[in-house]
Amino acid sequence: VNANSADLSAGETLLAAVTGQNIYLERIWISAAAAITVTIRAGADVLIGPLYCAANSTVDLILSRQIQLPAATALTAITSGAGNVTIVAQGVVR
Repeated sequence: VNANSADLSAGETLLAAVTGQNIYLERIWISAAAAITVTIRAGADVLIGPLYCAANSTVDLILSRQIQLPAATALTAITSGAGNVTIVAQGVVR
């Protein structure tokens, strides 16, 4: 999934929940234009983070094991403030 936003401070869904299925997260790549923190969530629950990003920086997390989100739970993200952010998440839904 590839998401871009100028302001994630209110939170945003990266991948919607799928009834009866789980999201398995394998990799996350984040690019931030502003000095902010990025938190990856399973619905409203913190999954990873907060990750501290300097202005014009990237963070690349390659997970050695998949992270399984609870069934029918969306993959979401929230930041500590406004600023252009791109998030690329790789994994599977099954």
